[in-house]
Amino acid sequence: MHGVNFVVRRLAFSVGFGFACIITLAGTDAMAAAAGHHVQDAAPQAVVPQTAAPDLRPAQDIDALKKEFDAGIERLKKGDATVDVRRLRMLATELPGYRPDARGASATAMIEAIQRGEMQQVLDLALTDLGVDYLDIDAHLVAVVASQALGDAPAAAHHEFVVRRILESMTSAGDGSTPAQAFSVITIREQDALLRVLGLQVTSQTAEDADKHFFDVLVVLDRKTNAERRVYFNIDPIVKYRRARAASPPADGRAADGQTLDGLTVQSGTTGATGAPEVVAGRVLVRRPAQYPNEARSQRLADDVIVEVDVDETGNVTGARVLKGLLVFRPAAIAAARQWVFEPTLLLGTPVKVRGTITFRFRASM
Repeated sequence: MHGVNFVVRRLAFSVGFGFACIITLAGTDAMAAAAGHHVQDAAPQAVVPQTAAPDLRPAQDIDALKKEFDAGIERLKKGDATVDVRRLRMLATELPGYRPDARGASATAMIEAIQRGEMQQVLDLALTDLGVDYLDIDAHLVAVVASQALGDAPAAAHHEFVVRRILESMTSAGDGSTPAQAFSVITIREQDALLRVLGLQVTSQTAEDADKHFFDVLVVLDRKTNAERRVYFNIDPIVKYRRARAASPPADGRAADGQTLDGLTVQSGTTGATGAPEVVAGRVLVRRPAQYPNEARSQRLADDVIVEVDVDETGNVTGARVLKGLLVFRPAAIAAARQWVFEPTLLLGTPVKVRGTITFRFRASM
């Protein structure tokens, strides 16, 4: 329970500082853009909209899960503190429409509203996203501060209540220091939000599996103590989704620009290759831009950061390391690279693990 209490106290402390601090915690591209900066990838973005993984369960099973989920969400909306939010989050991963790598649909419009200072519109957009996914922690975080700015203290308190319950369910196993005490996340947004609430900056990432569970293992720097440590995130639902999606890719699931990993190499240990093997490199399916860090703003720093990534047979990034780039930009580059998804690379017609590089261009806005 130590980890849970720490998270709740940290959130309460941060909320008290107002909108700018909550924006930092929200962890979306929209929130970073609100600071007046942008970052571009080395090539134009070509993000393929995510599609839900195929669901082969009987319709009656899905209907029963949805009925339980909807009932739980209604109780949460009413402020029922007895709702099992962890159970709700797990139910969400079993329903059609679950997309762990997606961000809120209103993110772009929210940027513009924040920049204009139109808090009512900011709140309306957050509520729109919550109408689609009431467990969207970013939307609740923004709704807290927008409601405060509009003088609606009860609404702000309710959204903060939901944020706390989500964070508690994510940290219920412990402090993330071991696989047994891993934080539990069902979306990349949840992972990013928790890292920000805890004040942790990612420096590298690898993947591990143990006892039929899958983990993101992040080496992080504590912004407060400057101490480095490893943090485990259980990502079982995310891996399940990605594998199901890779096994049944959408018909239009190729990126328009056909970009592949740069400097592609087949990783050692691959079997079946003789002489000069025929390697068919996978294209980018999901591309995430890096966020320009606030600490680089005053000096208007710029650099190209090269990240080496390990990609598994399903096209998901399982490891990321910076080969070149200013230290201030490295955590943002690592965080972005972890979310890229590629079409599987084929060696003699068989999907294989590969290693390559992604270049992120960091530039302050003019």
